[in-house]
Amino acid sequence: MAAGCFYPALILSFLGGLWWMQAMVAGEQRWEPYVLAVVPSLAAWALLLPWTLGWNWPRPQLLTLALLLGLSPLVDYRLAKLIAVPVPVGWLRLRWVMAGGLSLLTLLLAFA
Repeated sequence: MAAGCFYPALILSFLGGLWWMQAMVAGEQRWEPYVLAVVPSLAAWALLLPWTLGWNWPRPQLLTLALLLGLSPLVDYRLAKLIAVPVPVGWLRLRWVMAGGLSLLTLLLAFA
């Protein structure tokens, strides 16, 4: 169960790193994209924190992770518009498929 919670949290944090890189590649000077890029890591950390308090059933955390992962391609879309970083053809479609798949698996685990 812990691995099923930590993996989507890790991926969520990784996405924030990708968003930060996109802003840097674009030479973005505004602070908004960088703040947006830090949010996934902070959210993942906050969602894993209850484990350190001895909570043993991560359903709320898994549901939240599933929601954040499922919606993460919207951030990709928004960043592509906001900072005008070209993305490879098919990138957003691939992100929807991958985020949707992991989101669905995380959701299933929440109800297992």
